[in-house]
Amino acid sequence: MEVYRLSKKKYQKDLSGKGAELFGGRWNPIGLSALYTSENRSLCLLESLVNSPRKLLPRDLVLLSIFIPSRYEKEIIKLSKKELKRGLNNLRQNNLSAQIGKTKFLDEDRLGIIVPSVIVPNEMNIVLNPKHLKYKHIKIKESINFSFDERLFVK
Repeated sequence: MEVYRLSKKKYQKDLSGKGAELFGGRWNPIGLSALYTSENRSLCLLESLVNSPRKLLPRDLVLLSIFIPSRYEKEIIKLSKKELKRGLNNLRQNNLSAQIGKTKFLDEDRLGIIVPSVIVPNEMNIVLNPKHLKYKHIKIKESINFSFDERLFVK
């Protein structure tokens, strides 16, 4: 499985999930590390745009292609519709979705969870668990310099 992530250049080799641990996210509470990735490059870019104020988007970006060996894909589960109804809030992150992520990572010991994007509901984000024993097998396949087209920022 190949997933994608946009990162500041200085953090391009850091797959620790420390940023999400410090600030929390839709699928992890503060204190629980998580690495947010997307199933395709375009969704990865949209997620970055919607989750960062445009004026604060860094200029020194890299687009990472991250490889997850197929033998570990079964450790990454897609959340059920029942779980999503409880945990998905279209407007902002909430405690329910963060608690679902925490349960999947800690109680069920999952390498990751597959969740629908709020921006493009039929596309998926993959939230990875850096504390899982098999996480060490996840590697960066490619890193390319990236910058957003300036037309995205013109009003």
